[in-house]
Amino acid sequence: MSSKSTFLPDETLFESFTFPFFQFDFNCDHGQLHRSFMSVPDAHDAQGRRGLYVHIPFCDTICTFCPFLKSVGSAERIANYLVALEREIDAVSVMARVRSWVFDSIYIGGGTPSVLTPDQASHLISLLKRKFAILDGAELTFEVEAKSASAELLHAVAEAGATRISFGIQTLDPSLRKIVNLTASHEEIERTIEIGSKLFNDVNADMIVGFPGQSTDDALLDLHRAVGLGASSISLYPMDYSTVMSKLLDRMRTGSLPKPEDVAARWDMFHRGRELLSGSYNEQNMYCFGVDGVAPCNYMFDTLYGGYHDSYLGLGCGAYTALPGMISHNIASEAGYVKACLEGNGAVQRVSPGHAYEKSLVFFPKRLKASLLEARDLGLHAFYEGRIQHLVDIGAVESDGFEVALTDIGKRMYHRIMVGFLGDMNKRIYDLRCVQITSDLGLGPDGSLLHSKSKARGMPAAWHLGVDKDRESADA
Repeated sequence: MSSKSTFLPDETLFESFTFPFFQFDFNCDHGQLHRSFMSVPDAHDAQGRRGLYVHIPFCDTICTFCPFLKSVGSAERIANYLVALEREIDAVSVMARVRSWVFDSIYIGGGTPSVLTPDQASHLISLLKRKFAILDGAELTFEVEAKSASAELLHAVAEAGATRISFGIQTLDPSLRKIVNLTASHEEIERTIEIGSKLFNDVNADMIVGFPGQSTDDALLDLHRAVGLGASSISLYPMDYSTVMSKLLDRMRTGSLPKPEDVAARWDMFHRGRELLSGSYNEQNMYCFGVDGVAPCNYMFDTLYGGYHDSYLGLGCGAYTALPGMISHNIASEAGYVKACLEGNGAVQRVSPGHAYEKSLVFFPKRLKASLLEARDLGLHAFYEGRIQHLVDIGAVESDGFEVALTDIGKRMYHRIMVGFLGDMNKRIYDLRCVQITSDLGLGPDGSLLHSKSKARGMPAAWHLGVDKDRESADA
């Protein structure tokens, strides 16, 4: 392969994708295809990690930047959803492939799982432990929101077996919190960290930079204040304007909200934020920084962002399952999911077959480094060696032929390297999604805000893997 840099895009619309992507044009009985894959034991179970994700799609309030499937749910809707979720767990846990797995990580996310009552949360964790084979000492993450993470709830999930909690602070700036509808108080944030630090191995706080009207100085001051809260780890993410609610974009266009810094300034803001965090924490990966003795999230960075042989099972509405040869997506509508599960029908709405052999290389910039042994075993080395050598030549990576690692130069272009390592089929799907999103949201190819009003309502993030635009969405 030529060592020219034509494989590196000049800009990227988004880097917050899961992988592989769905093919839009695949026609089949999706439920039957899913059952066929899951009805046989995993012949390669000794290879790779196994993760379990459970989606709780409810929140107290809706943040206007959040790309995930969620809505404000009543006590009755939450209770009905948990009944349906238990039906899906019963059905999936007896499938031959799942029975051959031992899970080494569980992630209960949302939405906001802490909207569950302590009894509901404890019952859910206990149910997962009864129904699935879980490795002794497995990581179990329970996402919370500061205003609903009561002491009673935190004690309940700790006693049930959760080992870490993660919650979004996003920003401590009162004016920015108001813009994106972050409603937890500073006291509630401090309480969550204080109580959580006594109960869990890790209390992770998420932060975002690149908010509307936020300058680099504002962002660095925000992060400095977040460090002072004493969380055992902080995860920092760049604001992704291809995934926010379209009405937020249109408010910036009309001037009712300040516009964000330009794209180049926002990327610089992110990397300067990383430098600030590295002064107080150990760098774990592209996003996460932790104190001594705290490891990065196993589910996310060893499995979700892992290699070809790393598989994860998704439960709940809108959840994804990915394994070598197949990716599937559960019904994204809460009502549709509940109905399907209670009627005994499968929860899966879409399946795409296909082997994302390049997954480890695509995601290695998020992990900062990767072994090249898997690429050799899968016959990819000859295809990618020119790309890797070019990155070595420009000082973006270091490689001894067995491992590849980002340099400081490479970290500044990690998002371009990710897209540059997509195989031909997945690059075609990525490009199609970019065309769709930029057209529907009025964004430039690098995610810059154009003057044209958004054509679409709903969550563009749902389209990244090929989900239909007209699906039910909490912000539609």
